[in-house]
Amino acid sequence: VVKSMVAQRIGRYALGAVCAFSFLLQINLAGIWLTHNRFLYNQGIDVPIWATSDLYTPLLHLSVRAQYLLPNMRVFGGYPSHVANYFALASSLLLTLSGAWLLDVWHDKRRVLAMLWISFGFAAVAFSILYTPKVDSIVTKGAQLYSLTGGTRGDKRVAVQGSKGFLAFGPYIRVFPNRTYQVKLTYATSTRTNAGYRLTLDHSKSIIAEGRLPSSKTNHGTFQTSFIISDRDYAPHIFRFHIYYRGRGSLVVSQLELYPVPEPTPR
Repeated sequence: VVKSMVAQRIGRYALGAVCAFSFLLQINLAGIWLTHNRFLYNQGIDVPIWATSDLYTPLLHLSVRAQYLLPNMRVFGGYPSHVANYFALASSLLLTLSGAWLLDVWHDKRRVLAMLWISFGFAAVAFSILYTPKVDSIVTKGAQLYSLTGGTRGDKRVAVQGSKGFLAFGPYIRVFPNRTYQVKLTYATSTRTNAGYRLTLDHSKSIIAEGRLPSSKTNHGTFQTSFIISDRDYAPHIFRFHIYYRGRGSLVVSQLELYPVPEPTPR
């Protein structure tokens, strides 16, 4: 009788903790729809896990690899390919079976339950040590970037001579401090083109880098740079790439690619 009462009390506490965590998680997920979220500016862009924000990434200062080791329910199209989601599903099932055992519904399966938990523990540890995630980049076509001048040609953004202004800017993607990011712009210019670039955070509140866009004749049409953000609060920032066209020469923007440089896998 005493064992049954203790087991029921432990079960109630465990169930309450799981329900509280689930409630907080649902509030966090609902925030993307109930509040103004800059991700909604992007159209037709797949946002990978490393660019998403959740309850634990800013709080625990997670690395890119650590993000891929934890469940992620924001990238809807990536549910089946994200391995950590299967561990979350398995742990939910084991918690359900454990609750059944605590309530004496599955009272004769204690050894089976123990073996399942031990197997799950070994698999989770092996996964956290051996797994090397595939970190995809965000590729934004020129036509998907925002513009205040020029026009489009297929999936490219094209400048119109004599029409000054921002030819392309975006995407609005979350970047985190203490990570190294690589930016690659693919474009084509004439030797007479006069245009500038600027990398900014949080709607130009902070400028990462700026300068004159090199002629594509000098770099085979690929401008590449890297940056790292220093922030003690580890708050996520919104990244944006500007291209300002000064009305002279030809300029065609093909695509912008952004990705974090992978950290070394611990051995």
